[in-house]
Amino acid sequence: MLAIDLIFLELVIAVSLVIILPLLPAILIYKLLPQSQSDATGPFQGLKIKLGGAFGGYFITALLMLVVFKTIKPTSWDEANRKAQELNQKLSDAQSTLQQAQNSSSELAKQLDKLKADYDRAQEEIKHYKVWKVSGTVHAGKDPQHKLTISVHPPPSINADGRFSVLVVESKGVPTPDFPSLQLDEDGYYSQPVYLVKSDDVDTYEIVPDDEHHTIEVKKPISLTEDPQFKERQKPAQPVVRSESSSEPPSHP
Repeated sequence: MLAIDLIFLELVIAVSLVIILPLLPAILIYKLLPQSQSDATGPFQGLKIKLGGAFGGYFITALLMLVVFKTIKPTSWDEANRKAQELNQKLSDAQSTLQQAQNSSSELAKQLDKLKADYDRAQEEIKHYKVWKVSGTVHAGKDPQHKLTISVHPPPSINADGRFSVLVVESKGVPTPDFPSLQLDEDGYYSQPVYLVKSDDVDTYEIVPDDEHHTIEVKKPISLTEDPQFKERQKPAQPVVRSESSSEPPSHP
């Protein structure tokens, strides 16, 4: 805007000079010289004109000023015009950048709202669950428990001496939730399910829940029953050998 204002100001000054400056010689001619002693005669734009007195002096001076003004154009105008174009281009680029920033902020706001909604939904779902820690011991004869597995999520840990500790999640969002149970599997033994609540296993294994600390302790060791047919199933199948008796073909007389 500063460059544009400068161009307008210079234009006003130039036009003022072309119009006002010739008045000085016209006034001098009018004051100092008689009207009959000042004449201006000659062709102009294909016309032959004759002017006299102060107006003739004003016309000639204004014409000369106009010719000089057209011939010697101030270079500052071109510079100001170039700066004005640069400023307009920068202003256009700034507006484009601002629009892109507004679009990006709008997209970020949408993503933030989506993440907030997902977080609120996850928080609401977490309220429907309660985590319990279950610990106990497993006995499976004299064999080490290196192959014993407990089917529960997340994956539990079990020590070499048979002690285990798992985390189970209780659902609180349904009217009659089913409390998770344990499933113990070991090669050579039958699978052994252990129901942690509302079952005979509570008395059999002395399962003691602690509502305050959300822990369940299985005080009695869980005994696995050996599968007598397991070893038979592990034996490789014996190949079947077929014997064929060879007989000589009958002789013909």
